[in-house]
This record gives sequence, C-alpha cells and structure tokens, in this order.
Amino acid sequence: MTWRLCSKLETQFNFSSGAVRLISSYLAERKQTVFYCDRRFSIADVTSGVKKINKINKINKINKINKINKINKINKINKINKINKINKINKINKINKINKINKINKINKINKINKINKINKINKINKINKINKINKINKINKINKINKINKINKINKINKINKINKINKINKINKINKINKINKINKINKINKINKINKINKINKINKINKINKINKINKINKINKINKINKINKINKINKINKINKINKINKINKINKINKINKINKINKINKINKINKINKINKINKINKINKINKINKINKINKINKINKINKINKINKINKINKINKINKINKIYSQLQWSAVNDNSASV
Repeated sequence: MTWRLCSKLETQFNFSSGAVRLISSYLAERKQTVFYCDRRFSIADVTSGVKKINKINKINKINKINKINKINKINKINKINKINKINKINKINKINKINKINKINKINKINKINKINKINKINKINKINKINKINKINKINKINKINKINKINKINKINKINKINKINKINKINKINKINKINKINKINKINKINKINKINKINKINKINKINKINKINKINKINKINKINKINKINKINKINKINKINKINKINKINKINKINKINKINKINKINKINKINKINKINKINKINKINKINKINKINKINKINKINKINKINKINKINKINKINKINKIYSQLQWSAVNDNSASV
C-alpha cells in the first residue's frame, strides 16, 4: 500500500524524494487498537483498513435489518385489513348501483307502455272503418288464437316449474355457503389455538416468573377475540338476511313484469296478424303492377342493347379500317426512308470515286 502511494505522489503529483520518504516513514510499521463499550481489542498491524470495527458494524446492521423486517410484517397485516374493509364497502356500493339501475329500467318500461297506449288509441279510430272487411278474417284467426293460448298456457306451466326449481337450487347453494363459512371459522380457531400453545411453550422456556402475567394477558386477548368474532358473525347474518329479502323482492318484481309482458305480447301478436294480412294484399297488388312495368322495361332494354351492339360493331369496323390505313402509311414511310438512304450512299460513293 505504501509503495503504491509513494509512486503516485512522485509521478502524478510531482512530490520531491525527501517528502516521499517522510510520508513512507510515517506509514511504515504502524499498529492500532480499538476501544468499544469499555472493551479494548488486541493490537494489530495496519495493512488495508480496520477489520474488527467492520465486524461490529455488520452485527449492528443485522440487528437493524431484523427490526425493519418486524415493522414491515406489521405494516403488511395492517394493509390486508384495510383492503378487506374497502372490499366490503365496494360490494355494498355495487348492490346500491344495481338497485338504481333496476328502478330506472322500470320507469323506462312504464314510459314505453304509455307510448304504446297512445298509438293504440290512434289505431282504434282507423280500425273502426276496417272492421267490416276484417270480420271474415277474424273467424280464421280465432281458431289460431285458441291454439296459441293453449300453447302459451303450457309454456307458463313449464316456466313456473323452472322458477320453483331455480329457487330451490339457490336455497341449497346458500346453505352450502353458510356451512363453508362455519368450517372456515372453525379452521381459523384451530390455527389460532395452535399458535397460542406454541407461544406459551416458548414463554415457559424463557421466563418462569413471567408466566402468570403473560397467561393473564393471553386470556384477556382471547376474550376480546371472542367478542370480535361474535360481532363479525352477527354482521354476516344481518347481511345474509338483507340479501334474502332483496332476492325475494326481485323475484316478485320479475314475475309481475313477465305477466305484463305476456299480455302485451299477445295483444301485439293479434295486431300484427291483422296488419300483416292487409299488407300482404297490398303487396300482391304492388307486385303485379311492378311485374308489368318490369316486363315493359325488359323489352325496352333489349331493344336498346341491340341498338348499342350494332353501333359497337360499326365502330369496331371503322377502327380496324383506320388501323390498316395507318399501317400502310407507316410501311410507305419506311420504304421512302430506306430509298433516300440508298440514294445518299450512292451519291457519297460517286463523290469518293471522283
């Protein structure tokens, strides 16, 4: 170490040889000791740094790291608890949003029904004039209606049975969920008991005198935990009751809406059948008129196409004649160029011979 320092001082910093020797004599054969916590370490030669102080610093770092890890564990547990509270609040907010959406949908349905009623009043005035024409058609429609009503009744019976089955399935699932929650609580209680027993055994090994005080503290903590568990279970039960009531209300509302929709569908189907028959007759008349017009248009198109084909043939013949004339002119021009070149070559030959 010393010779490296001395060589750098001489070469890079331009120290004199006497100054370099003075510094080397100061650094050569040096020794040191360390006092720490009223303790003196042995004397050692100085080579490239202090080793024992580094060991002590390492021990202090390890202790600091352990304290930081404990604090981080506590912070993680607190974060998890906060996240659980936030999730509960979000669930309640979602339920409220769904209820608002359902109310808005009901209002929209009522508005639609009112619009349909207004349209129906206007249609009734028009129907009075058409009733005489439609009476004959209604006889046939009545038979169809009776058959449709029978089909609808069968479908309604099937739907009722399906609804009952769905409700039974939902009740079974709720029972299973309750049992699973109880099992989870029991597992958590078992794990907590095992952890407590292990803690008590460690405490017995370390301090026999502090056993009584620690056991009393543990009992107090257990009482508080039991009270908290009971409160949590009561809250869960209240939430489940509210959910059941909401489900029942939803089912009742859905049933009412379905009945109204079925009645509206039947009325719409009847109206649509009447309108469709009238529209069919009008369409047939329109189609006949359109067919006549189309036949006339086809004949006119065929005549136009024949005229265009004749004109195109004449144009093609004219184009071919023009192309032939141009080719003939080009051939004549080429022959004239060759003839003029031959004449110039002959003139040049004669001049050369002269």
